[in-house]
Amino acid sequence: DWWKVEVNDRQGFVPAAYVKKIDAAQSASRENLSGQVNSVAARQETIEKQYDTLQSLANDRKSNLEKSCKKFMLIREANELQNWINEKQTQAEAIAASEELGDDLEHV
Repeated sequence: DWWKVEVNDRQGFVPAAYVKKIDAAQSASRENLSGQVNSVAARQETIEKQYDTLQSLANDRKSNLEKSCKKFMLIREANELQNWINEKQTQAEAIAASEELGDDLEHV
């Protein structure tokens, strides 16, 4: 004995021993499956929105870190320049304080 069956819009014949008739309450599971598809799509949309938000926050964080890095580099360069100026100023003061300056013209 063969039965005609339909699954996912496909029709075919199967032996009667492989299938059994179910009542209407159990056939409601097909409606539940369609509801689950919608819930999966809604969940995926929620996850994609959260991912976009996370990417936006990560880009903001990256931008802030790059700005901080530039500030620290500027401060470091300014400190190095200040140290160089102080060193040159100390050398100039040492030369000006030297007693030999201007006494002997042979070394010029």
